[in-house]
Amino acid sequence: MPERIRPFLAPDSAFDSDALAAMGEAFDRVKEKLDGRTTRQIELYQVARLIIAHAREGERDPDRLCNSVCATLGIQPETPMSANHSS
Repeated sequence: MPERIRPFLAPDSAFDSDALAAMGEAFDRVKEKLDGRTTRQIELYQVARLIIAHAREGERDPDRLCNSVCATLGIQPETPMSANHSS
């Protein structure tokens, strides 16, 4: 999955393998949400840049990365599985 985000990274980007995996997973999730619409390369670029920006701030959770980007783009965010098990 990280290979899908790599084309959007600057050559001097320094993310470890865990960060790249989280970013790739979040990218795939947001892209999946966009597949019902016309997805242009510019939209994918915007998604990738938002994920990269959040990852630079230290976010490594793919759920939070995905939901942050969805919120920014006005897309319905995912519901975390843990939210369904609250008491």
